[in-house]
Amino acid sequence: GLGGNSYEMGRLGMFSLAGGAVSLLGAMVAVMTTVLTLRAPGMSLARTPMFAFSMLVSGALWLATVPAIVAVAALMQANRLEAGAIKTETLGDLRFLGWQPAIWIIAIPAIGLAVDVVPVATGARLMQRFVFRGLLVALGVASFGVWAVNPELSFNTFIWAALSGLALLAVLATLGGLLPQLRRLSGAPAAPGALIGSMVSLVVLALGGIVGLLAAINTYGGGEDGLLGLPAINGLIVGQSNLILGAAVAAMLAALAYWGVKFTGSMPPKGAAAGLGLVAALGGVVAGAGGIADAIASIDGGSGAPEVAGWLIAAGSLVLALALLGAAGALAAGMRAGESDGPADPFEGHTLEWLTASPPSVNNFDDALPEVVSASPLLDAREAAGDDDGSDQ
Repeated sequence: GLGGNSYEMGRLGMFSLAGGAVSLLGAMVAVMTTVLTLRAPGMSLARTPMFAFSMLVSGALWLATVPAIVAVAALMQANRLEAGAIKTETLGDLRFLGWQPAIWIIAIPAIGLAVDVVPVATGARLMQRFVFRGLLVALGVASFGVWAVNPELSFNTFIWAALSGLALLAVLATLGGLLPQLRRLSGAPAAPGALIGSMVSLVVLALGGIVGLLAAINTYGGGEDGLLGLPAINGLIVGQSNLILGAAVAAMLAALAYWGVKFTGSMPPKGAAAGLGLVAALGGVVAGAGGIADAIASIDGGSGAPEVAGWLIAAGSLVLALALLGAAGALAAGMRAGESDGPADPFEGHTLEWLTASPPSVNNFDDALPEVVSASPLLDAREAAGDDDGSDQ
């Protein structure tokens, strides 16, 4: 728990938690303001990159969630409870952050990233863009979890079960919608590391959604023993949280593989990005398997498998940590070896960030930006240049 058995450390932990939450709130306000007000000429909200749109959706959810975190911290400070109470009551009031529906907030940018990466990797324009935006909004609705601050009062409700189904539907629909896009690939993908990492992230998110739906089916109307013979609060929820966390880390590493050249001025080593993404996804799956194993061992009044679950969760967490350390090392090496004039557009990207230098100049864009007429302005420019070349022959 926060602070262990020390009262002062517990209160300091609560203060740190509130400070971190406020910092997150400030960061989200900055991101949302950028997306809403600093768009290029002609770029409507419908033409923004999918990752930027996903950050707008997740930012709105954090705006609603952070006050609840601060309120818990303020309440614990005001109550001046003993160390044991801070350790137990605080963690109980914050469990909603790691369980559905709120845990899905960290998955929203992963989906936005995948929808941006796949068209670039295949070299083809994204089909049905408005459908993917709708799926991001649907997942945002399914991620609204402030109402479930007290899990015991929210589990056995129709809303909790319905939101878990909506989240799974959004992930599966996104994955299914990207498969036709992948079939348009001819030859090697333009950004293999980012493509593999983002797609693996979606698959792990789908697994997390399936586990979460099973948890909802089990707990809905089940009381102490759910419809699947499991306790009302069980390892399925823990397993789902670990799966979604692993998917989010894999997506973050895919984002570094995709945009890392803009930070360092050099391309990451071939295979390293995809390998680290796969390692992160593996860590999430192993940690998720720990909770699922405990749930299976609890069927029909079983005692569970807390020792097996603990070892699997610890092993998965270690694998996740190793993936993050590997990414940090690769990023640091890239910054040391980077150049001031690295490749500006190594993947033939579709959006305006690929017009900047790698790393970008102080003003980001040295020249005036072209008028945006679609969600893929650089692809528009390449297609127009191809038509012009053809007309000259």
